[in-house]
Order: sequence, then structure tokens, then C-alpha cells
Amino acid sequence: KQWNKELKSVRITGFIVSVLMLVFGVCCIVWPAQSMTVISVIASVLIVVLGAFEIVSFCLLPPLIRRAGTLISGILNVIIGSLLLFSPTGVTLAAFTYMMGFMLMLFGIDLLAFAGRLHAFAITGYGWLIFNGIANIITSLIFLFLPMASALVLNYMTAIYLLIGGLSLLIETVSMNDL
Repeated sequence: KQWNKELKSVRITGFIVSVLMLVFGVCCIVWPAQSMTVISVIASVLIVVLGAFEIVSFCLLPPLIRRAGTLISGILNVIIGSLLLFSPTGVTLAAFTYMMGFMLMLFGIDLLAFAGRLHAFAITGYGWLIFNGIANIITSLIFLFLPMASALVLNYMTAIYLLIGGLSLLIETVSMNDL
């Protein structure tokens, strides 16, 4: 009963964060030039919040279904979001793309491994995890092969990250079941 109560608050928080990520991802695409400064600050804050959410989520999950990738992703999101907030733009552009690329690659591999674990336990409904894992890996390759991208391309890459991360979190939040 206590677990279901905590799970409900995690669901609500996850839903709010995922919707905000999706909204700001769309804003980055629709208004790229105008949104560079404002959206980058908001997106950075959302990346930090997502990281904190992932760390808390990892701590609240039972050990059987914990994913180390969730904790690693949470820590990396907090670091990346903080770098985006507090570093000069010119310094972080190249570093940001590599960090995002590696983080997305790790997160995508972790999602695929988790889907494999669910399959091994004969738990159904892991198709979205496979889709999200593949989408994260594809996005990571974009980040890794465009390290010196212009600010506009970086804006679109951030939008893609926010959209994929927001969609992934939304699907994960909606698909959580009570025990």
C-alpha cells in the first residue's frame, strides 16, 4: 500500500516533467532563433530536474527492477544540465554534444538490456522500451557525429533530446502499474 502511494507521486512528477520536456522540445523546433537563450536555460533546468527524478526513482524502486542505467543517466543529466546552466556557451558546445551522445548511448543500451530482462521474466509490454532504446542510440549517434555543430543545429539536437526523453519518460510513467 505504501509502495503504491509513493508510486503515485512518482507517476505525477514524471508526468509533469515529461509534458514540460515535450512542450519545450516543440518550442525549440518551432521558434529556433528566438528560443536559443530562453529555451536553453529552461531546457537545462529540465535536464537537471529529469536527472534528479531519475536518481529519486532509482532509489525508490525495489532492487529487483532497479536499472543502473537510470542512476547513471540521472547523474549525467544533473551534470550536463548544470554545465549548460553555468558554463559559457562557446566552451560547452563541443563538450555538450559528446557528453549527450555518450549519455544517450548508455541510456539506450540500458533500456535494451532492461527490455531483455523483462522478456526473461516473461513480462509483456516492453516493446516501448526497445523503441526508446533504439531511438536513444540513434540520437546519440547524431550527437557523436556532429560534435562541432552550429548553435542552431545544437538547438534542434536539444529539441530532439527533450522530445525523446519526454516521450520516453511519459511512456514509462503511464505504463507504471500498482503492485
